Amino acid sequence: MSPTPDESAQITAADDAQPTLPRLFGGRSAWIIVAALVFGTLWFAMQATRLGLTKQYSIDESQYGHAAWLVSKGFVPYRDFFEHHFALTYQLLALPLLFLDDNPENIIWLRVCMLAVLFLLGSATWYINAKADGIAALLAPILALSVWQLSTRATEIRPDAVAFSLFLAAVAVLYLQRTDSRIKGFACGFLLTAALWANQKVVYYGCVFGAALVVDILLNRSRRSGYLLGHPLVFLLGCGTVIVPVWVFLLLTESMDQCFYWCLQWAAFHEWNYPGFSWRDYFDPLLRDYPILFLFCATGLIRTVYELARAKDGRWYHPDLILCATFVSTFMAYRLLQAPYGYNLIPFIVLLGIFAARGVTTMVQLAWRMQIVPFRLLASIVVLSLLVLQLALGNLRIEEELDKDNVYQHEVLAAIGELTAPTDSAYDNCGGYFSRPNVHYFFFTNALLRKTHHDTLAEEIPAAIMNSGCTLYLHDLRFPQLPTRLKQFVVTHFQPYNSDIWLWGQRYEVDRGNGLDAEFYAVRRSKYFVYPTSTLRSGRLTIDGVAIDESVFQLEKGPKRVRYQGSPIEFYILWLPRNGQMYQPQHTLKPNFSHL
Repeated sequence: MSPTPDESAQITAADDAQPTLPRLFGGRSAWIIVAALVFGTLWFAMQATRLGLTKQYSIDESQYGHAAWLVSKGFVPYRDFFEHHFALTYQLLALPLLFLDDNPENIIWLRVCMLAVLFLLGSATWYINAKADGIAALLAPILALSVWQLSTRATEIRPDAVAFSLFLAAVAVLYLQRTDSRIKGFACGFLLTAALWANQKVVYYGCVFGAALVVDILLNRSRRSGYLLGHPLVFLLGCGTVIVPVWVFLLLTESMDQCFYWCLQWAAFHEWNYPGFSWRDYFDPLLRDYPILFLFCATGLIRTVYELARAKDGRWYHPDLILCATFVSTFMAYRLLQAPYGYNLIPFIVLLGIFAARGVTTMVQLAWRMQIVPFRLLASIVVLSLLVLQLALGNLRIEEELDKDNVYQHEVLAAIGELTAPTDSAYDNCGGYFSRPNVHYFFFTNALLRKTHHDTLAEEIPAAIMNSGCTLYLHDLRFPQLPTRLKQFVVTHFQPYNSDIWLWGQRYEVDRGNGLDAEFYAVRRSKYFVYPTSTLRSGRLTIDGVAIDESVFQLEKGPKRVRYQGSPIEFYILWLPRNGQMYQPQHTLKPNFSHL
């Protein structure tokens, strides 16, 4: 049930006692402030959009993007390909791919979808603060987006931003006024469970909802009205509205066992055994770059806790109680991770922005209450100057990130589309080819999987490459950590088309006075060619006893006997790409496609 008018008055009394910025400055000045805040919102939204569309793709984005492409083609997570994350993110990102062709450059549309996720995150951030202060509401998205770690990570193709946007929407629902508590409870439960289906990490910081549910159940008998989450049964019904379809999906696709193993058992094993590092590796740069933001946040958090403490009967069902608890839980969720990478800070940074916005308005309000007018103006100017300084420094840091563009990566993706057909399978340890079939169940691996499944990868992937007719290998950062046998197979059977794309083929060396008697495996029935073409003028080349007189020739799939008699030479037998153009292998170029 919704709080009574008296109870609502108790919790909002402190807000009414403190004048908002428009009340402080009044008239035309208030409109200038609002206009400046709207401009700030649009500016940092534009910066985030630029990041989403132009920033380099992280190596992990290839994994998530390819998983979404597989789902769009009807493949089932866990059953048909390896994943140890819950599937909502891939299922949502698969929707636009249903209407697109298999051009690898279409991965950019998944970035566009992430911008929509960021919009949901910003809207929830704004609405939560709108119930505290209108200016703080406009300021919260600005402060959050000014943090480069958020603008860069939340626009990447990752489940973390999707999950937290749904989670924060569940929190924002609780701030709805004049809405039946049953509707709020159902929507809250639905959004919370959807967030969990997007990412298991929601369990860490979402535990506050479990505590809130206990509070609702235990304190219900001792008060006349009001729930923190709406009526417990309705809240649980909202949760079930997501759980039941997911359960049915897993049963019908016969992926229940695999989901349980990879997303629960393996995920827990992964968390405990992954080679970790200190939580300070990514947190300290955040603190170093944004000390003013932390100061504002501390002020806003103190104000919120103080107002909750002043409230009597209403404190146990005010949404700010959930908000404060989530601020703590998001930090602890990051702190306790075995491998706390920067993208795990997304939830904490968003809440940092929410409380920092409240802190700014609180500081100005306190400054304006000074009795001596010059001190009042000076203190207000200092607070606003700190705010402008922090935003300016944040913008400069974002500009640095914008210098790392994805132009070259799109050139590589375009080349993949030109060199291979949509049905041509590809191999890469992270799925960087995006919209080409993968060769193995483990289309990507992380450090722990490469350790625990070392022999499986070494034995099965070379065989899978040959069985699937794979003609393209895309080099990535994880290649040096692959099993030695697998690496040797790749460098033997693929030759560098450029610095990052390797195509199927082998290199042969003919010593002086000796002929060549070797093998070549035609990975598919297709056209192949000899490079350099002068090889055919320098001696006699036969494949399975058939003389090769033309530089381009047809081979059936399978092992071939290669013999050469003639002058000493180094030559290649290479698969002819889809565009029909021969090429010279490039062994001296440095890879530049894959980035952390």
